[in-house]
Amino acid sequence: MMHLHHMIPKHSSYFDYLGDVKEDDYYKVYLTPEGHIEQHKILYKVFGDNFDKIACNGLTGKNVKKEVFSEAGKRGGKKKPSVEAKEKMRQAKLGKTNSKIYTEERNKKISEAKKNVKLDENHRKSISKSLVGNSRRKDGKKTWKPDDDYKKRMSESLKKSWAKRKGLLD
Repeated sequence: MMHLHHMIPKHSSYFDYLGDVKEDDYYKVYLTPEGHIEQHKILYKVFGDNFDKIACNGLTGKNVKKEVFSEAGKRGGKKKPSVEAKEKMRQAKLGKTNSKIYTEERNKKISEAKKNVKLDENHRKSISKSLVGNSRRKDGKKTWKPDDDYKKRMSESLKKSWAKRKGLLD
């Protein structure tokens, strides 16, 4: 099976000056899976873009969903959909229900199963321990508040990375 490789990766910003040529057939080539992995390794070594590293891992079969979302979040995530796109999605959902998934019988079974669940003391303690430091916002969702030690460690880490970028550290 051959893989379609974009010679100018769609995630990249290193060739933005070329305009919107990333989707031109001229910049696409079919490669073996091994060759595709090697191309992303080369791109990562040359440009240092984490998405190329993630692409290598994904092509080798590793689960990279968490890495992709993390990297996308660092770059500002996805653009918000336009008003037209939102309306199109809304229209597509009109009249559709989840009746096949959420039947009354299914909900009753789940409810009955949860009624008789008793947590043992160790489980309750571990849940309690995991919630230490959390508080609740006005909307009822949990939020995490960093302690002073965490803030100090993050500050040091950011100072070091800044110094490395400026060439002050090796």
